[in-house]
Amino acid sequence: MNTRSVSDHFLLGQSQPNLPQFQLPTNLDVLRCLVFLREQPGNCSTSFRKLVGCPFKPKTFDITCSAGACSVPEGCLLSKLKVLWGKAVVSIQRDDKIIKALETLYKLYKDIHKIRSSTKPCNTRKVDSFKLKLDVLFDIATSDAESLIENDPKITRDDVEEDLRFLMDQRSGRMMYLGENDTRYQNFVPYRVRVAQRLEAARIQEMDRLASSVPVISSLPFTSSSFPSTSSSISSTQIGIDPDFQLKLPVVVPNLFSS
Repeated sequence: MNTRSVSDHFLLGQSQPNLPQFQLPTNLDVLRCLVFLREQPGNCSTSFRKLVGCPFKPKTFDITCSAGACSVPEGCLLSKLKVLWGKAVVSIQRDDKIIKALETLYKLYKDIHKIRSSTKPCNTRKVDSFKLKLDVLFDIATSDAESLIENDPKITRDDVEEDLRFLMDQRSGRMMYLGENDTRYQNFVPYRVRVAQRLEAARIQEMDRLASSVPVISSLPFTSSSFPSTSSSISSTQIGIDPDFQLKLPVVVPNLFSS
């Protein structure tokens, strides 16, 4: 008796609407999402470009939605990919290149799907070779991603080493996670928590820098005795100053996710 679900797909199992949230996605994760998108009502004839991402901004190679704020209610696939890689603080390729990589992977799967029943040795080898690629990271990091991490002046040497270790782990054994600890890594602070702490520390440091650059009124080279005694009887409203006026300083948060 065949116990396979009718929704199972060759080599992939069941399609999935979302990517895993605690690791960078593999080729298998991405293909499951692509197949899910294609099998939705009305998407059979949709162009691949529209299937995976929002429109490009005029005269750019970037999609109109930002990571985590997609115009599609459930988020386009490209936006979801950018969110995950953003959590890992790894520089990624341009949006158009990521879309090209997605399309290349999907076409390869369709080609393998066509020869799934073939008994020719050459086709069998192709299928076996493709199987080995399924659990490999869908790698969209820039070619200089490791160098950018190593030379990032905003993080400590320990952070640099762990960022590099995480990227290498996702490309090989995949034992580390973006979120909650695995039992084999009880001594590690959750990676996502560490990133959030780093961003908050950078924000506080920038606020302190801005505050220290504002002149202190008491340090000005004059005192109240420098003014005529009649000045003490003049109210703020008489000289046109709003008594509810408050000085507001800009808060600049460094962007640690820029490529």
